[in-house]
Parts: sequence; structure tokens; C-alpha cells
Amino acid sequence: DIFYNSSEAPSEYILTTLLVALGSAISKTRYIVSGTNKIFPNFWVLLLGKSSQMRKSTALRNGLYPVAYFQEKNIDRDYLLPVRTSVQALLEAINNESHGVIVHDELATFLTTLSQGYNTDMKSIITSCFDVPKQVKTEFKGEGKLIIKSPIFGIASASTMDWLKRSLKKIDLTSGFLARFIFCYQEKNDRILAFPEPPDPDRLNEIYDTFEKLYSLQEVEVTYDDDFKKLYIEFYQESRELINNIRIENGLNAVFSRIQTDYFFKFAILEGVLSGRLVLTREDAERAIYLCTYFMAQATKVLQIIDQTEQTSLEKRVLSIISKKPGITKTAIHKEFSNHLPASKLNNVLKDLEKGERIEELTKPSKNGRLLTTYKSISL
Repeated sequence: DIFYNSSEAPSEYILTTLLVALGSAISKTRYIVSGTNKIFPNFWVLLLGKSSQMRKSTALRNGLYPVAYFQEKNIDRDYLLPVRTSVQALLEAINNESHGVIVHDELATFLTTLSQGYNTDMKSIITSCFDVPKQVKTEFKGEGKLIIKSPIFGIASASTMDWLKRSLKKIDLTSGFLARFIFCYQEKNDRILAFPEPPDPDRLNEIYDTFEKLYSLQEVEVTYDDDFKKLYIEFYQESRELINNIRIENGLNAVFSRIQTDYFFKFAILEGVLSGRLVLTREDAERAIYLCTYFMAQATKVLQIIDQTEQTSLEKRVLSIISKKPGITKTAIHKEFSNHLPASKLNNVLKDLEKGERIEELTKPSKNGRLLTTYKSISL
């Protein structure tokens, strides 16, 4: 709450961004072994809301305030990674800095930068770094190869729902770049703060002291007791049932899977470090589950909005086709989409349009005597 009276930015935005700051300070000094993998507390977050009134950029700045402070004190470091230069400069900085954060107040612009002028899919390179592999290889035109050893960094970015609706590709959520993010969506912001106050200097110094300790941690594996393990197994099983019951293939199952595994342990590591524990307890698991549940709800809300938008767009297009071609068959409608629209989606759209009394289903005998189903629009 130190920044609550310093801006109109929603607290949820600031706290979500603070996860990135804390995780980047801890970096590879704390990890949990999961099978053959090590899970580190690197967080990738995306703040979503309307363009200006939600104060997303302010929230990013406030949540990363301690990182900016230490960047200013250590100008030879790249705690704030260079994102407004070349991609090559960014990757070289990532190679040399294990406490870095990519911060960009518009994700769309950052993604455009990644796609310009390179013969390698830079978005894929960045995506592969989420799991902190032992090394990542890339090559630049005329510049030779770059091998990045155990890359780790946080990402704090923002965008609007309009951009996400327009630009989101299914692969980005099911297996790609955005599947690694946790979302924080705020629909409206009723806060009015005409005269923002500066943060309390004593509280700020306490935060700086905490971060200084985090930056100086030595590498140690984090373990957990039996109560922690028991509670996580219960949460994992419940989440798995929930994921298996997700019928719409919009990427929600992929996001949930990432939260219930990777992000659960990332949250738990944060709880343990801030509580001074190397052996995680039931209390740490409970807090991690609380955060997982919150961000699962956020992902559900975001993807429901995207689905509703897609459904509305499909309904308008199908209605337009039927209006222009009264008596058209379902097969002919499908061909208008070059057969790329799944039959199940077309069936749902036709049912919804018929239920809403926008179209009428008709049957007539075909040339071979069979009944043929056709559609025509209903004038309002």
C-alpha cells in the first residue's frame, strides 16, 4: 500500500508488477527441483485495461520502483533491460545480467520490435527463455552466433483488450509466448486522486533494504515439508479436473496448466524467501494457491471476453452471408470460410442466430428427393 496514495493506478496492477520485481531480485539464487527441471521465480505479467484511464504505465513504474532505484545506483548493470534498442543488444544484456527485467508499457510495440529485421523468430527465442534452459543459441545476419547461458529475466508489460482481441493467435496461448504470462485485467478505475503524494521515505528505505538482501542471496535449493506436499497434491488434482472439463479450446487449459505447475512453485518460492524459510510449509502452499486461484480467475475473465468477441464477429459474418444468399445451405456457408471454420463453431453460430430469431431454418426437397436444410435471414 506504499504507492496507494501516489497514483490512481489499481493496487492489483501494482502488486502484480511487484511479483516481477521480487522474482528478478531473487533470480537463480532460489529454485525448486521438479523432475528433471529447476523452477525459478521469474515472472512474466501482462496488465490489461483501457488505454489511459487505467494507469497501466504508472502501475508498471510503481511496481518496479525498487528495480529502477538499484538500476540508478548501478549504472553498469542491466536490471532494467534495454528494450528500445536492437534485439541483439537486448539478448546480449540478457546474457550478461541474471537479475534483469524487460519492461514495456505496450506489448504490441515490443512484439513488433522482435519481428523486425531478423532471420530468426525472436519471439520464439524469448519464449524459450521462460524455462531457463542451459543455453539458447541464436544467429544474427552478418554478426555470427550468440550463445546465452541459462537466460533468466522477468517481463512486465501492458496492453488493451482491443489489441489482444485483434492480435491474439490461438498458438500464442496454447503453446506460445502468451501462454507463459499471468494476466491482470481491470475493467474500470473509479479512483480519483487530484494530488498524488510521494511515497513515505521510511517505508521506501525498508523496501530498498529488502531488495538489497534479495540481490545478495547465495544460490540454495528450496525444499518443502510433507504438509506442503500434501496440500499441493490436493490442489493439483482439483486443478487437473478443472482443466479436463474446459471444453472450449481457447487456450485456457494451457494457461491453467502453467499456473498450477510453474507459477504455483514460483509463488511458493517468493513466500518462502520473504518469510526467511528454505523449507516450505503448508502456510506457503496456502498463499501460493490463493495467488494461483486469483490469476486463474483473471485468465478466465480475459479469455471469456475474447471468446464473446469472436462469437459476435462470426455471427455478424454468417448473418451477412445468409442475408445476401437466401436459401443457402450449411455446406455453402462453410465454403464461404474456405472450409477453415470448424463445423462445431458454425453449428453453434447458426443455433444462436436461430434462437435469437435472426435467421430461419427451412427444409425443401432436393433434386434427388431428400430433404435439404437451408437458411434465410429474418427482417427485424
